[in-house]
Amino acid sequence: MRRAVLAVAVLDDVDLEPRDDGVLLPGARPLLVGWDELAWAAGPQPDQVDAARAGVARHLRLRGALDEVVAEPELARTRLRLLALPSARVPDGGWPLHRVAGGALAVGLGLALERSDALPVVAVPSVTLAAAGLVCAAGRVGVPGAEQELAVLEEHLEAMGTLAGARLARLPQQLAPVGDSDVPTLLASASFRRALAAEDPLGMRGAVVASRRRGWLDPRRLDPALASVAYELSDPDDRAFERPLLVTAEEVSEVRSGGRPAEIDLRDPVTHPGLPTQR
Repeated sequence: MRRAVLAVAVLDDVDLEPRDDGVLLPGARPLLVGWDELAWAAGPQPDQVDAARAGVARHLRLRGALDEVVAEPELARTRLRLLALPSARVPDGGWPLHRVAGGALAVGLGLALERSDALPVVAVPSVTLAAAGLVCAAGRVGVPGAEQELAVLEEHLEAMGTLAGARLARLPQQLAPVGDSDVPTLLASASFRRALAAEDPLGMRGAVVASRRRGWLDPRRLDPALASVAYELSDPDDRAFERPLLVTAEEVSEVRSGGRPAEIDLRDPVTHPGLPTQR
């Protein structure tokens, strides 16, 4: 763990001070994060320094940002957001608030960060929320006495979805973030799903969303291998879906695995009843 923490200080440029009882984040409000908490953030294999470093760096930045919200509760109204992630990539720690019908998307609490080189909103697991002294219960989240209504966060998401739906007239084949809502989060918006479904006579659209930052509609126009290749080439924190999606006004579902999208169909043997196999 100490090696991972030192790597965070050097490679991720996080100002910190290791101590016997944890790691101190200096500043106007010094914050001590215990070793037990950091061990949880490092993941199940803390001896793998690179993976542990990524988890610890993410957690320390998140804890520092949440501490600012605790110090200034008004920040909860501008920095707390709803975030949607692929169900297969939900973080540990009791994160999801609900799931979108179809099973592909889970929606939980996120925090808008001010780092331009990071994704605009990161997931806030319940254990991290509690460690920072914040609560999420009875439809409200924040510091006791200065909570943010979750309904307000839902209204913000639907407003971003409405803007994304209006943009379809200009960019009918592309999906991109709107404000601090990335592409999977926009797909969790009922207003955006309705706009997508309205463009198709059957009320169903296909989409490739390999990255949280970008997606493409109607993948029949694309190379079948695009989804899996773009997924593998994306930064691990930026990855979304390895397989195409089917989107309706009510559901978001991921197509089943299988097939050979990276192979050229013309290489398959030609077969016909009564004729020998040709290559």
